Amino acid sequence: SVSVECARLCPAGKVYALEQKESACQAISLNKEKFGVHNLQIIHATAPDGFRDLPSPTHVFIGGTGGHLREIYDALVEKMSEDPDVSGIRVVLTAVTLETISEMMDLAKEKQLEVEATQISVSKAKKLGDYHLMMGQNPVTIFSFTIGENETGERNSGR
Repeated sequence: SVSVECARLCPAGKVYALEQKESACQAISLNKEKFGVHNLQIIHATAPDGFRDLPSPTHVFIGGTGGHLREIYDALVEKMSEDPDVSGIRVVLTAVTLETISEMMDLAKEKQLEVEATQISVSKAKKLGDYHLMMGQNPVTIFSFTIGENETGERNSGR
């Protein structure tokens, strides 16, 4: 789980895991205990509604949007505007569907975001007679960008 690893890497910080599936919340909870991360709070909810009452984040990992990328983005901009101590939010988003990739690219163009995109793929060997074929799995596109400040430190309203 990304949230458990983030909590392990940042023991002085606070990590909030927003998860819509109850079974995934239970898995995160088991890993939280197994790895002894006490700075992780698990919230069973959907985004963006589930994080409206949380403090403004400095970093966000989005593992899935449920088709709500624009609403999530707008809610993050709103959260940032509520906290004068937060000048930017670093966002990492993973996408496995063409629809999410398209939505992210449209959002980046509309909001003039400086987006870095990396696509990764994994192949697994499958035995076929005396041979082994490398069978491709679903590729994952990883987007990263900053809401509020671009890479040169200039203020970007994200609106």
